[in-house]
Amino acid sequence: NRLSRDDIKARIVHTALYGKRFHQCGVCFLEGVDRNPRLDDLCFTFMRANIIDEIAAIDYTAKNLERNNYGQGCSSLTMNVDDSTISLLAAGMAHRIQHCIDEGACEFGECAYGITDDGESIIWKTITMGKTIVIPGEREDGFSVRILSAARQEMERMAVEANGDETGGFIIGAITPNTMTITVVACLPPPVDSLHSSCSFVVGCEGVLEKEKRIVSMSNGILSVIGTWHSHPFGGEASCIDRDTYDKIFSSRNAPTLCLIWKPDGLECLPEVR
Repeated sequence: NRLSRDDIKARIVHTALYGKRFHQCGVCFLEGVDRNPRLDDLCFTFMRANIIDEIAAIDYTAKNLERNNYGQGCSSLTMNVDDSTISLLAAGMAHRIQHCIDEGACEFGECAYGITDDGESIIWKTITMGKTIVIPGEREDGFSVRILSAARQEMERMAVEANGDETGGFIIGAITPNTMTITVVACLPPPVDSLHSSCSFVVGCEGVLEKEKRIVSMSNGILSVIGTWHSHPFGGEASCIDRDTYDKIFSSRNAPTLCLIWKPDGLECLPEVR
């Protein structure tokens, strides 16, 4: 969270190791130009890949954690990884970083991850991330809104596939008080009991609770449903129904809440950005 603050101007490289029994994973995150995507965007993109896209590189609920104490009141919670495996994974990270120094880092952000199950062989893969949409200004609650490129693409794809009808669904994301950020990580498709027409959309709820419980559990409580989205295929501002819906959702949650509207010319976020 500290490295994701706006007062840091240089592009960040972040590396980490994850270990669970014989399955070990190393990650190397490289921010994009002008720090977009930012480090927290990359972390959430990798979490999305693990939980929603099911690449199963790491387990956020791993129980093989050990707390090491140092002096009075200082400690670290860590996963044990043997030195030889650390060296194997660190070599790949160093190679990736050196390549960026020699050839120049790409414009977009990268999540590179390597997995070894035997401590001898390793396979590196890369998730390339496009620009994050950042809602300018401040919401009334002080939170900024960041929409990951994959989530934006999901909204656009579902809106286009609706063939002129309004569509929508629930938003999966994270609320981070330390950075005062709401991050849109994924957009669920419309539940099967939703109602669509060219001028209205009524979101259903069938199957949503089960999906959210799975995501909350697999993300160790970091990701959850944080609001809804729907499309205005022919443009137009938020309607009175849209605003009333937001008020009802917010009053029932009593927590930062999003209602996003996809339009051909961009996204609108309720409550209005002031």
